[in-house]
Order: sequence, then C-alpha cells, then structure tokens
Amino acid sequence: MTESIQTLSYKETIDKLALEEKSEGWLSWCEENQLFQYPVTEWIEIISNIIKKTGSKKNLEIASGNGIIGNAIRDTGVPIVLSDLINNKSIENLDATRALKKYNPDLVFTCWTPYDSDIDCLILNHPTVTWYLTVMQTGPGFVGNELIWNFPEWKFREIQTASKFSVSRTDFLTKVDHGEHIIHGKTFLFTREMENN
Repeated sequence: MTESIQTLSYKETIDKLALEEKSEGWLSWCEENQLFQYPVTEWIEIISNIIKKTGSKKNLEIASGNGIIGNAIRDTGVPIVLSDLINNKSIENLDATRALKKYNPDLVFTCWTPYDSDIDCLILNHPTVTWYLTVMQTGPGFVGNELIWNFPEWKFREIQTASKFSVSRTDFLTKVDHGEHIIHGKTFLFTREMENN
C-alpha cells in the first residue's frame, strides 16, 4: 500500500528511514512508493535557492516521475515545468527531446535519471540550456552517467550543502536502523561556459 509522501525535515526523514528498516526495509518502502529521492525540507530549499540564484527564466524538470520533487520545488515559489512520459495532471507528457524542443529552457533539473540513458547528453547538447542541476546516484566506482563529465564547454561542481541533506532510496544507516547516514544521492550544478566574442 502506497502512502502520501510529505515533505519532512532531515531529522524526520532519517527517523522515517530507521523506522522502515525495522519493518520491510527502506529500499522496499521506496520502491513501493515509487520514490528515488525523499523530499527533505532542507534539501528542497537548497535546490530551490540554487535555481533562484542562477537567474534562470525558464526552468524545466525532465523525467519528473511522480512529480513529488518538482512539485515540492514549485511549492517554494520557483516556477518549473514538470515533464515525463506519465499520465499525471501536474506533469506534461513529454519525453526529454520533445520537452527540450517545446520549452527551450535556461535551466534543466533532473533527479535520478537512468544512468544508461542519453537524457544527460541531450540536455548538455541543447543550445538554450545554460544550467543543468542534477541529482544522481553515486557509489563505489561510479558517479552517474560517465559521458556527462566529458563536455569541455561545461564546468560542474558538487553542491555539497544539498548532498549533505540528500536522502535517497539507496541510502542506509551503518547499524541498520541507527548509526551514520551513508548518502548515495549527490547534487551537481553544470554551468555552460559562454564563449567570449
């Protein structure tokens, strides 16, 4: 049975993770609720502030899934169009190529796109995109899609303040239902370096 996902503070989210680990497990709960990233209050605020600081006018989320993260960002006052191949009133039914073509965004946000898809490359190659804010799975030996680190006109940096409050489906506590929080969802901001003419 799925439950209504509410934005929670980081502490409350870790308590939720610990509680689910005492039951069927955090990953199982996330899978049942179709959740890759939990909408942690502090994390959503940091993501929203990053978008605001860029000064972008046209924001687009690609691969919005069930819209939980995108709608939480909207709730902070950041205008953002949500898109995915899904039947949901708050999400425009568009794949990445059509969403980019229709909206020609300044900034694109993604959260846990499949690492073996071409979505990241489509975004980084789209001429109107100046900022790409992405949350990706990290782990031993990998960080997201290996192709995205090879675009010379783009610089990138990890948003460590966001990563600190990130809680994803693959996170865990070192002692099963307590202990240190091991984080596997990291946030990166890619910025296109403009040519000086």
